[in-house]
Amino acid sequence: MKKLGRPRIPISKATLKALCEAGYTRAEMAADQRASLFVIGSRLIEYGLRAVSELGPKLKLAHITKEMIASRIDAGIRQKDYAAELGVCVFTLNRRAAHFGLRWPKGRHSRGWHSPTTEQRAKFAVYARDECSLEFKRIGMALGLTRQRAYQLYRLGKKAKP
Repeated sequence: MKKLGRPRIPISKATLKALCEAGYTRAEMAADQRASLFVIGSRLIEYGLRAVSELGPKLKLAHITKEMIASRIDAGIRQKDYAAELGVCVFTLNRRAAHFGLRWPKGRHSRGWHSPTTEQRAKFAVYARDECSLEFKRIGMALGLTRQRAYQLYRLGKKAKP
């Protein structure tokens, strides 16, 4: 059975070209056309058009800061939507995130970080020192981890104790 993707919104090349010439950003186009940034971004690529970037017409990789990526991850924005918003490919954005030691959450409906930070591990070790399996599940979910991964971190925390 064919997997159905996101429905394609019929936005003509003429419409997008007019919006580009008017100096619209991708976000404004998406709002105007009631489409997602990803749909707008992919349609612009398909038509060979470029919208005005929020960060200026010549976006360099160096302009994508750690804070920008971290704030988008915290807001739960998917990497391909953010890549479309910036006008860069997902691979470029991922490479930039990896450069800062950041990772996008795994899966569409995932909560929290794919890879827990040192601070999260430390917090977890304090909370979970003497808790039962149900507590591992509850705390793990709060940190965006599985119960099994939560228990692994608890074991790491125990080993790290002086």
